[in-house]
Amino acid sequence: MKTRVVAVIMVLALVQIAFAGGILTNTNQSVQFVRMLSRNASTQIDAVYFNPAGMTQLPDGFFFAIHSQTIIKEKIITSTFPALNSSKYQGDTFVPVFPDFYAVYKKDKFAAAFNFSPIAGGGTADFKKGIPDLEQPFSLIPMGVSAQGIPTTAYSADLAFKGSSIYYGFQVNASYAVTEKVSLSLGGRYNIAKNVYTGSLKNIMINPNMPALGLDGSMIPASAFFTAIGDPISAAALGDQEVDAEQTGTGITPIVGLNIKLNSKVNIGLKYELATKMELTNKTTKDLIASPQFPDGEKKKYDIPAILAGGISFQVSEPLVISVGGNYYFDKDADWAGHEKLVDSNTWEYQIGAEYAVNDKFTVSAGFQHTESGVSAAYQSGLSYDLSADAIGAGARVCFNENLALELGGLYTIYKPMDVNASTMNIPYKVTYDETTWLVAVGLEYAITK
Repeated sequence: MKTRVVAVIMVLALVQIAFAGGILTNTNQSVQFVRMLSRNASTQIDAVYFNPAGMTQLPDGFFFAIHSQTIIKEKIITSTFPALNSSKYQGDTFVPVFPDFYAVYKKDKFAAAFNFSPIAGGGTADFKKGIPDLEQPFSLIPMGVSAQGIPTTAYSADLAFKGSSIYYGFQVNASYAVTEKVSLSLGGRYNIAKNVYTGSLKNIMINPNMPALGLDGSMIPASAFFTAIGDPISAAALGDQEVDAEQTGTGITPIVGLNIKLNSKVNIGLKYELATKMELTNKTTKDLIASPQFPDGEKKKYDIPAILAGGISFQVSEPLVISVGGNYYFDKDADWAGHEKLVDSNTWEYQIGAEYAVNDKFTVSAGFQHTESGVSAAYQSGLSYDLSADAIGAGARVCFNENLALELGGLYTIYKPMDVNASTMNIPYKVTYDETTWLVAVGLEYAITK
C-alpha cells in the first residue's frame, strides 16, 4: 500500500524583497527620495541615480554623499485551506543598513559621477513558521492515508524558510551640457547578485489509527509510518531535511539620460536604463531529497527589467518646489526563467512631491507615490508575490553651512491586499497576500565648491 506525497516547491523565493519600485528594482536610492518621492528631475547630488544628465546643473566642484536607510517589512499571508493547522503566516524583514554612496565632479559643461547602491533586494525574508505553500502538501497527508483505509485526522510539522537577496550596483556616469538648456548623459552599472535560500522541514508527524498495525491514533513520524507500509519514496520525502543554497551572477546595465532646463523655474529629466541580462548559478550544499530545487551548478536567467523614468520640477515660488514624475518597468520583456509569462502588464508608477525652504538652513518636504502592479493571480504565491501600493514620505534637510548638510526622511507604504481563489483536490479556498513597509533614512552631504 503506497500513498503519493505532494512535493514541496521552493523556487523563485526571493523575487519579492524590493522596497520601492518595480517587481525587482529598488528606487529608494536617496534620503531625498524617501522624504519627497519624486526625484526624476533632480539637479542635486542624487541626480547621479535619478537624473544623470541633470548633474550639469550643479555648481563647479566636488560633491559627496553617504545615505542609509533602516527598513522594516512585514509580509502576511492568510489561507482558508481547511486542512491547514494555521490560517496566518508572517514573514519579517529587517534591514538595519541600506547604504547609498555618491560622488560627483563638475567642471564647466562636464560632470562625472560614481554611485554605489543596493539596486535590487537588500534584505532577508524570515518565515519562522513557513508559508502555506510549504505546509499545504503535508496537511493533505491525513486525507491520503485515510483514503487507504487507515483513519488519520491530524498532522504537525516544523517548517521554516528564510530567503535573502542583494544586487549590489556600481554605477558611473558622464554628463555634458550640449547647450545652456540641454544636457546628455551616458553611463553604466555593474551589478553583482547574491541570493541565499535556507529552509528546513522537520518533525512531520501524523496520527494513523489501525490496531492491526499497532497504530493507536498517537502522533508518530510520518517517515516511520511510510517505511512501515513499504513506501520508501514517501518516507524519504517526509524525513527531516534542509535546504542551503546560494545563487550568484553579474550583469551590466547601460544608462542614458536627457535633461532639459526650460528656464530658471522648470527642469525636465529623462532616464532610460536598458535591460540587464543576468544569469544566476546555484551553489548548493543541501537540497530536498525527493524533489531537489537547486541542483548544484545549474544556471537560470533572472534579468533586471529595463526602466523608463521621467520627471518635471517647478519652482513655484522662491521657497516652494513641486515635482512630478513616474517610472515604467518593462517586466514582460525580462527573462525570468518563464516566470515573466505570468505578468499581465508592466509595472508603472506616478509620483508627486513638494519641498519648502523655511529659511536658508532648513527645508521640509513630503511626497506621494502610487505603484500599479501588473502581475496575474497565477503569478502570486507565498514564495513570490507583488502588490500595488501607495507610499507616503516626509522629511527635512538641515544645512550646517554652505558645505555640509544633513538629510532626514521617513516613508510608509500601504499595499493593496490581493485575494486569489484556488482549488486543490476539488477543495476551494482563498489566499490573501498583504504586506507593510516602514523605513527611516539619514544622510550626510559634503560639497567643495568655488
